[in-house]
Order: sequence, then C-alpha cells, then structure tokens
Amino acid sequence: MVPPFRTRFPLDEIARLAPQMVGAVEALASDNPVLVKLGGEIAAIDTALSALSRPGGVPIRTADKDRDRLVRALAKGIDAVTDRIDVPEKQAAAIRVLEALFKDGYGFINEAYGAESTKIAGLLTAAGAPAVKADLATIGQTDCVAAVAAYQHAFLEAEKGRGAVADASPEVTRERHRLADAFHLKLDVYVALAGDMYQGEAKVKEREGLLKPLVDATGRERAREEPKGGAKPPDAPPKSA
Repeated sequence: MVPPFRTRFPLDEIARLAPQMVGAVEALASDNPVLVKLGGEIAAIDTALSALSRPGGVPIRTADKDRDRLVRALAKGIDAVTDRIDVPEKQAAAIRVLEALFKDGYGFINEAYGAESTKIAGLLTAAGAPAVKADLATIGQTDCVAAVAAYQHAFLEAEKGRGAVADASPEVTRERHRLADAFHLKLDVYVALAGDMYQGEAKVKEREGLLKPLVDATGRERAREEPKGGAKPPDAPPKSA
C-alpha cells in the first residue's frame, strides 16, 4: 500500500510545504501550545530559507497575510455601509455588492494558498462587472478593491519566486541543505504530534487538516516523477535535498 504522504521533500517543495504547515497549525491548532511553538520554529526555518532563495523578497507568509488583511478590510468596509439607513442609495448598493462579492463570507482567506488565490481571482472578476463597479464607487470601496488586486499580485509574485536560488555559492548551498535537514526533523515531530494529540473520531477533522499539506505535497511530487509513458511504481521517499 502506498503511504498517504512522504516525510522527505526537495527544497523547492519545502518552500511551498512549510508555510502551509504553519497555516494549518494557525487554523486548526491555535489552542495547542506545543504545536503553536513547533509552527513558530518551522516558520523561522521557512523565513531563513526564503531569505537565501530570494534575498530582499517578501516572504510568502507575509504576502499571504497582507492580502488576507485587505480582503477582510474590503468585506468589513462594505458591510459597514449596509447599516447606513440614513443614505438609502448607499445602503442598497452595499447590500448588492456584499451579495456579489461575499455571498459566502470571507472564510476562504484561511484556505490553502491555491484555493484562496482562485477565490480572490473570482472576487476581482465579479468586482469588475459594470453594475458592481458602479456600486463600489457609490459606497467608496473602489480603492480597496484595487488594493486587494495589488496585494494578490504581490502574493503571486512571491509564490512564483519560491525556491529560486539567487546565490548558488557552496556556503549558501550548504546552509540551504542544513535548513532542509532542520525542517525535516521538525516535520517528523509535527507528524508524530498530529497523530498522538488528535486521535479518535472526534479529532479526525483536525488530524486530517494538519496532515493535508503533506498529502498535497506528496501528490505534487508523485505527479512530477510520473513518466510520460505511465505512472511510476511507488518507491521509497526521496532523500532530503
């Protein structure tokens, strides 16, 4: 039986996986001090790796949190105008915009990076419709939509540059490998804690959510290894990059 996930990944995959693990802890285990501490240690390794990959670049977790804040600000800004009973035309416009852009709320900012990017792209497309655009101008939220678009673009640029090596000197290469080894040690602890602390049916949602980043990363790695002629037989997990 092929295991559901690996516990060893190359550097370019670590660049995607580490922030997703930290995000899972923040979303599902914020009341667990042991996992929160571990998440902070993984985040520190991720930040160090990011600095070596793209010196001067914005860390992907920072870019994600920035776009989250702007989406939240837009939703709250629109919602606030729905209470403007003193200005019926603005209130009506805000209600229409809220329905068009945030019918299901803005909880998607806690989803995986790719899913959130898709939702924000859909939001921006909806915001560009003539009627919605006019209502946004009426309630004074045009600038906030532009800010969401700008920070979404900044996130996509940060994501695109993850894992790109700006300096391939022996010293930097050794440090990247050292950090990768440190990450894998933390990953082993993360897997053990997710299994030990979230046992039983009552905790299945949290356990599966915490391990989902590894399952997704494993899927990406297996897809990348699959030859054109057909699926490659499962093998042992790859060594640390």
